[in-house]
Amino acid sequence: GNKSERRGIHGFDGTSTPVPSSERISTASSIKSDRVMVTSPDTVQIAGRNGQPVAVPGWTLAAALAGRTVSQNVAIPLTRKTLYGFLDIPGRASEAEKTQESQNGICVVEKTLQGAIRVRHGVTTDPTSVTSREWSITGQRDEQVWRIRESLDNDGLIGSIITDTTLINVKATAAAALESLVMENVIRDYQGLQVRQLVNQPDVVEVRYEWRANAPLNYIIATFSLDLTSGTVAAQA
Repeated sequence: GNKSERRGIHGFDGTSTPVPSSERISTASSIKSDRVMVTSPDTVQIAGRNGQPVAVPGWTLAAALAGRTVSQNVAIPLTRKTLYGFLDIPGRASEAEKTQESQNGICVVEKTLQGAIRVRHGVTTDPTSVTSREWSITGQRDEQVWRIRESLDNDGLIGSIITDTTLINVKATAAAALESLVMENVIRDYQGLQVRQLVNQPDVVEVRYEWRANAPLNYIIATFSLDLTSGTVAAQA
């Protein structure tokens, strides 16, 4: 609020004293905000002098994630995105541990079998629902708030006299901002755009609408069955 839509990414420093998975989960649970991301693991390796691996704090992953976030469309998920500049993740966690952390609101960064350092699932610290869990959906919400507010502020509507055409102009400005957001794939779609002058507060014009987020593709389920027939029948003497 207060025209300061902000999000934060938090990391741990396990270079001197390791931060166990249980403590990371506890921290994420205590924050529980769709505006805050907590990363795991607590240490990661980069190339030092002569290419030798050097352990650095896990919050360097937070910095990399922040850079990746601002470098792409807010609707694009961080899930499966590669983070460059890192060599390895020491003491790799088991799949069960990474799953538990992810389900409890931690953005896990892992090393693939091919050697890439990537985001397992771009989640916030609030896994209550899909909309609160997905980092990219919070980004879409913030971007449209900023864009619509700027459009209405810059159109010179506030400070003018409310006339018969005021509601039409407000609706047109809001619609133009929303159409721009859809065309740029910031949001998927919107509907039910309505503008009204409040009866109890006649100096206030309210804009209402419903919007559809660009949902991230997180899982693909492949279902198959076994067919024991060969498709041909041959008679043997």
